[in-house]
Amino acid sequence: MKIVKASLLLLLAVLNFACSPGKPTLVTYEKSGVSFAHLSNWKVTSDTTSQEGTGFRTIDLEGPHSALVSVLLLPASTGLTLDAFAASIERERASAVKESLSVGSFSAAKVSPGSSQAITGEVGGQNQNGIQQKFSVHLLGQEVPHEARFFLVSDQHKKAFILAQVASEHVNQVAPDFSAVLSSFRLANPG
Repeated sequence: MKIVKASLLLLLAVLNFACSPGKPTLVTYEKSGVSFAHLSNWKVTSDTTSQEGTGFRTIDLEGPHSALVSVLLLPASTGLTLDAFAASIERERASAVKESLSVGSFSAAKVSPGSSQAITGEVGGQNQNGIQQKFSVHLLGQEVPHEARFFLVSDQHKKAFILAQVASEHVNQVAPDFSAVLSSFRLANPG
């Protein structure tokens, strides 16, 4: 009887080990002139193109700890700058959070304006200037600080505005994940 129990315990341990998730691997996303690498525990949740013929396209990638990378692709002729893009996200963030977490006139959340500063990071295989915003989401009396980083990659055909955002407490945990996406990001003319 003891041998049967020991054998069953050993079998359960082996099955548990075999079924446990392994270390995430690097996978490549490539579609319609955009490519980047991301870890396998991240997921591209949308890749949509505007139906109005504006050349407007968004790609959203979600990862652990509610981390988010969003890419907005526009024609190169668009006059939008990185500063203007980051400022528009800052304005939209507050109303989007309030709207999504409101019932009637009661709002369960609000966003406190934060700070903004210039940063540098490796994007598309080279150092790029960017913008870092720090802000807080107040949800049912709890303050949750966040960080967002913005970068711009462009070529003669497209501008790609890239946003990487996560709660501040998880910045160090997802930094390598963000780095994988940002450093490998490439634009190519879909010939």
